[in-house]
Order: sequence, then structure tokens, then C-alpha cells
Amino acid sequence: MNSENEKISRKLIKDLERYKTIIDISTDAIFVQTKDGKIIDYNQSACIMFGYNKDEFFHISLSDILSNIEPFLSNENFIEAIGKRKNNETFPVEVSIKKANIDDEEIIIAYIRDITLRKNSEKALIESQNRYMEFANSLPQIVYESDLDGNITFANKQAFNVFGYTQDDFDRGMSIFDVVIPEDIKKLKESIEMLLKGEEPSYEFTMKKKDGSTFPVIAYSTLVFRDDKPVGLRGIVIDITDRKQMEEQLKQQWNILRQIADNLPDQIFMKDVDSKFVFANKEVIKALGIPSEDAIIGKSDFDLLPLEEAKRLFEEEQEIMKTGVGFANYEYSFYDTSGTKRWFSSTKVPLRDINGKVIGLVGSNRDVTKARATEDQLHDYIEILRVVFNSINDAIFIHDRYGNIIYVNDTMLKMYQVDRDEARKLSIAGDYSTTDNPLDDLPILWDKVLSGQNQLFEWKAKRPKSGEVFDVEVFLTKIKSQEQEFILATVRDISERKRAENDRQNFQKLEALGLLAGGIAHDFNNLLSVILGNVSLAMANLKDESVRDYLIKTEKAINQSMSLTKQLLTFAKGGTPVKKLMSITDLLKEATEFALSGSNINVEYEINDPWLVEIDDSQIRQVIQNIIINAKQAMPVGGTVFIKTDNIVKDEQKYLKISIKDTGVGIPKNYIDKIFDPYFTTKQTGSGLGLAICRSIIKKHGGNIYVESKIGVETIFHIELPASGMIAEKEPDIKVKEIITKPYKILIMDDEEMIRDVLTSMLQVEGHTVVASKDGAEAIEIYKRELNSANPFDLVILDLTIHGGIGGKETVRDILAINPNAKVIVSSGYSDDPIMADPKKYGFISAIAKPYKIDELNAVISCL
Repeated sequence: MNSENEKISRKLIKDLERYKTIIDISTDAIFVQTKDGKIIDYNQSACIMFGYNKDEFFHISLSDILSNIEPFLSNENFIEAIGKRKNNETFPVEVSIKKANIDDEEIIIAYIRDITLRKNSEKALIESQNRYMEFANSLPQIVYESDLDGNITFANKQAFNVFGYTQDDFDRGMSIFDVVIPEDIKKLKESIEMLLKGEEPSYEFTMKKKDGSTFPVIAYSTLVFRDDKPVGLRGIVIDITDRKQMEEQLKQQWNILRQIADNLPDQIFMKDVDSKFVFANKEVIKALGIPSEDAIIGKSDFDLLPLEEAKRLFEEEQEIMKTGVGFANYEYSFYDTSGTKRWFSSTKVPLRDINGKVIGLVGSNRDVTKARATEDQLHDYIEILRVVFNSINDAIFIHDRYGNIIYVNDTMLKMYQVDRDEARKLSIAGDYSTTDNPLDDLPILWDKVLSGQNQLFEWKAKRPKSGEVFDVEVFLTKIKSQEQEFILATVRDISERKRAENDRQNFQKLEALGLLAGGIAHDFNNLLSVILGNVSLAMANLKDESVRDYLIKTEKAINQSMSLTKQLLTFAKGGTPVKKLMSITDLLKEATEFALSGSNINVEYEINDPWLVEIDDSQIRQVIQNIIINAKQAMPVGGTVFIKTDNIVKDEQKYLKISIKDTGVGIPKNYIDKIFDPYFTTKQTGSGLGLAICRSIIKKHGGNIYVESKIGVETIFHIELPASGMIAEKEPDIKVKEIITKPYKILIMDDEEMIRDVLTSMLQVEGHTVVASKDGAEAIEIYKRELNSANPFDLVILDLTIHGGIGGKETVRDILAINPNAKVIVSSGYSDDPIMADPKKYGFISAIAKPYKIDELNAVISCL
């Protein structure tokens, strides 16, 4: 029994020691107090916490070390109180009061924990929270906190101010989804999901105020963690209304600039530091042939252009961005994708940020292909104008308003026979004009031109070096260049025109005389035709040979009369030449020797293979004889005539030039321009018609005649005739055969009865049958009547001119209309008529000029 008690006692003691150990190692102070307020037990931590030793606690109660604890001791409680140490220092404690019964006695067990550290932490936390709230409330942005469901747990003052909500609204509970527009709720939820995934979203939202108005914001949010678990959201919301407005303004400005850039004719572009496009206007898009700007942004020239061109542009742009120095209006060329060469004017400058750092470049390209072509054309035009200016046949002077010569063309230098330096140093009044001009009128003319009145007048010009005077026509006009006034003087050499005017006057005199001479020659030829025809008939039927010499002399006299009438016609109308291609050699020698026969004049020839010329033999023979006769008269005591031929080319036309020089007295200078005038002569017995006739003949041949002379030395007449360029070949000897014709039935027409009679007799002598008619109407009637007979006409001979009736030209047309195969010969006393020169052109087969002999008539008829 005692043994069991001892075991129990020892166990109790051991349990009590174990309990005591547990209590002593607790960091909390533990007190055991009786109901009447006596502390009966405590642990070691109680001594440490309150500063008492273990004996001292037995003399105090819990009320002594805990303020205002009494009301809480009657029941179990868990409260905070203020502990008081032995040294009267107070500190916060947390007290847990428990009740227990030991041996039927109620005891109080108090567990006291020093919470000074916790209280300090809570204080610091509160202070931190207060500072956080003060900071949040001081921000101009909206600051909020919410749980993960979006319920708002905190909002700063700015949030209330901006959204217009009250504290009561907040206290009733609000969600972040209440303050965004419905369209952005999905985006807000996505941002929360991104946060939970560890991402950091930054979204723009449209917020909604209490009054329903909206505004744009950008929200930055983070997760709030507690015990390493996300429990909510914390973020800042920035009102970006001003930024959006600015962005809109910038967008509008950019749009305006974009429209401007897109409507410019130039290519505008921007590139980054790697020479990649960040902007390109429509002209760039069009030039590169790409669909849109999207196809070029982010690309470089290497993606768009040939390699060599892209490389050149890249190096050029990198140098600009490296040095910070651009260029303007640099022209370059390249071949586009179609192979066409194009020219561009390029400007490129570095693009800098607000700090001056180069961040790319801005460039523009202007297509100047057309302008370059225009410029090239302009250069060409200027060169053409320069060539034209210097090629104009008129001399051109450009004067300043004071009369000083500024510039002249090449023609002026040739016309006045000066060089360019001399031209500018000389003056119009003193060096380029004679005193025969009204020099006092020059200032008046000058003032009129400067006032805008153009002036045109004739003037006597002078070559400064030789003093030679010549006629000119002057046109003065004012020109302006760069606000400066100049006077342009165009000077035309009218020496030739003056001579031509004299020629025209002479020809008018010739025409007046020709009207009379032509009629006389025609009538005279008709009379000669009758006489010559009768003489031919008489010689053909001669029985008494004693009268043959008389008839021969009569025939010679008639031939001389024929030559006279031919000269008269040539003088009167120039005599349309009946031309044939021939050599001039024999004609020159025959005409010269005939004209010099019986004189003491020598002749020297220099004739070397002259070109063939198409001339009227008798007319050119007359010209040569007239000039040789003049030469003979200029050398009354004898001398030498030199005759030379040259083949020349003038203005791409070939000519045979005949020069006839005498060593006579010469022609005075004041007579040179008059010697070709009709009736001008210095001879007492001269008619003044010889050289006038010569000029008329040469002009009719399309040639030129002019003269040079030195008094007492020589006179040279030059004749230029259009040539073929061919040289004559030696012709074989041709034996003249007797002309034999068979008898024909011939219809003749002439308005002169005597000519009809003698022509009928001449033809009948040769065995022909002849029917005569007096005009075209009668001839046509007879021809029609006989055409369908058994014996129609074989030949028709028509007089060209019928007084008061139908002539040969009209009659042949009607006869050929009746019978296209009719053979018609034309006859006329007007040997100069164009029909006589080219009868086939007008329907005739041949022509014979009045007067003519029987053998000449037979020669024409034999050609049928």
C-alpha cells in the first residue's frame, strides 16, 4: 500500500516537474492567481517580463501589474491591456484569462504576451498606410485597389474627384467593371488574366463617370500578394484626354502634311538610320510601281532597285547621316525598269530628334526628265538661233540705247569687211555711213525707236576700210532683256535689188516697145513669106538663067530682112528660145570671126572641154556678135579679144561661164549700171538696144550677164549659161541627102490671102494636093467633111495667129478631138511664141517659122 502510494507520489512529482518545465520555457508570462487575488504561481518568463523576482510576486496581484484588469478576471477573456514593470515602465500586452478548479478551489490562470513589437509593427504599418494614402491622395492620377473579383477596396481622392462618386457610393460597394464602358469590359478581364499569368499588360480603356460621360485612360496594374498568394489588384489610372487630343491634333496635322506630300509632284520619303523607308508619298509609290505604302515601309532600296543603284544610294545616305550634312538639288540619272533614261533632282537632309541626334533622313526627288529635255532643247534652240543669227543674209547690229555697238553677226563682218573687234569700235554715223545720208536725222530716228516706233529706211552704207559705198535697207526696232533696252538694226544689202529695179524699169520700156515691134515683125514676116515664097517658085520654074543672079540677090536680101525681124522680136519680147543641147565651141568661134572679119583685132581662145548647154543657136550667136562688135569699137586702133570658158558651180547649179575681154578704153564707173538700159549709148550712131537685147536673151535662157571694167585697161563681159555637166563628143561627118517627099493631101489655114496663095503654089510645085482655108472654123468644117471621104487629109498646116478668128492653138485641139491621129504643123511669124519652141506639147508634130523657102518646107514635111 505504501509502495503504491510512493509510486503515485513519485509520478505526481514527476508530472509536476514536467509541467513546471513546460511553463518555464514558455516565452509568455504565466500567472496562477486565487480567486481572492493572490498569485500562487508564475513562470520564469513572468519574472523577466515584469522585472520582479519570484518571491516578490507572492506579495502582489495581477491588478498591480495589469491596468484595468479587474473587470475581466471574473470570466474567461482574451484582451489587450497595459502591463507595468517593477520600474513602472508600461508596455502593451495581450492577456488570455482562463478558469480552473484545483481541489475544489477556483483559480485564475493568466497568459500574458508582450506585444510591444507587434504594436510597433502595427503602428508602423498604420503610419505606412497613412503615408500611402496621403501619397495616393496627392497624386493627380487615379489610384485604386481591388480584390481579384474587381471589387474596389481603395480609391484615392482623385478617383472620387474624376468619377464624381461619393464616399457613400464607395461604402455601398463598387467594382472596377462599373467604371469602364461595356465595350472595354472584355479587355479589362483579359488584362487581369494576363497579370495572373505573370505578364505586365498596359491597356488603354475608356472610363465612364457617374454622370455617364467618358474619357480615355491608360491603366498600369500589379497584383497584391498576401502570404505569397495574389489577393487583389493595385494600380494607377492616367487620364490621357489631353494626350489623345494632342494625338488627334498630331494625327490631323500629319494627315494634312500627308495630303500635301501626296499632292506634291515630287517624291517625298523618310528613312531610318538603316536607310529603310518609314514614309513614302504617292509619287514614290507610283515611281516604284508598287501597290501601296505598306509594300515599301521597312524596306530598303536593295529590295526595290537594281543592285548598283541601291548600293550607290545606300552609301550616299549613310554618309549624310554620319556627317550630318545633306545636299540640295543634286541631279543624277538612271535607267528605270522600262530601260528609259530618267533625270532626277534630289535633296536629302538628316532627320534629327529633339535632342539633335540623327535618327534618319528626309529626302525628295523631282523628276526633271522633261525639264532636262526642255533645257537640252533650249540649248539646242540657242545654238540653232546662234547659227541662224550668224547665217542670216542680213547684217545685224545690236546697240545699247546710246548707240554703242554691243554685238554683230557674222554677215555684218562679211558685208562691211571688218573683224569683230573692229566692228564694235566703229560707229554708225562716222564709219559705216557716207555723208550723202541725212546724218542729222539719226538722233530723231533713235528716239522714235526707243519710244516703240519701228523704223524702215534706205541708206548709203560704206565699208570702213575700202570706202566702198553700197545701198542698204535698214530696219530698227527696240528689244528688251532683263529690263535693259537695246536697239536691233537689221541691214540688208539691196544693191542687187536696186539693179533689179533698174532692170525692171528697162524691161517695162522693152515691153512698151515690144508691143509695137512684135506687131511690125509679124506683119513684116508675112510679107517676107509672100516674097520669099514667090522667089522660091520663080527659081523652081526658071527658064531664063539670066535672071537667076537677080533672084539669088533678092533671096539674100530677104534672108537679111528675116534676121532683122528675128532680132526685133528678140528685143521686143526676149524671144522664147527654141533650145537644143549643143557645144558652144564652134558657135563662139564662128560668131567672133564673123563679127571681126576685116578688122585689125586679134583673138585668143582658152576653150577647154566646155559643158554642153541647151540654147537657141541663133539667139546666143546674136549675143556673142553684139559683145564682139562692142569690143571692136572699143579698140579703134586695134588690140586683142580674149575669149575663155569655165565650167563652174553656183548654188549647186552647173553653169558654163563665157568671159569676153577686150583691151580697149574701158567703161566709166558711172556708166556701168546703165549699159544694159534700152536706148543708153555713148556712140553717136548707136541705137542703145544691143546690150539690152543681150541681157533679154540671156535671162530667157536662165543665165546671167554682167560686166567688169577698168578705164584705159580692159572690159570683161561675163555670161553664165545653165549647163548639163556633159562634154561634147566628136560627131561623125554626116552627108546631106536630097529631101524627097511623096505627094500628100494637105489642108492649109492662114488669114492672109497672099500667104495662102504662095503656100498653095509652093506645095503644088512639090506635087501635093492643097485645100486652103482662111480661119479655124472653116478649116475644122473642111476637115470634118473630108475625114469620111475616100481621100482624107494627110497633113494640116495652121497659122498660129488669126486676126478676128480661131487660131492654130484652138483649131488643133478641135481637129485632134475629131481625129486623134491627125498630123498638124504650126506656122507663125511670131517665132518667139512658146508653141513654136515646143509644138508637141500643144498637139502639133512640128513647127515652121515664117518666112520659109520651099526646101525648108520640104524638110519639115519629110519628117512625117
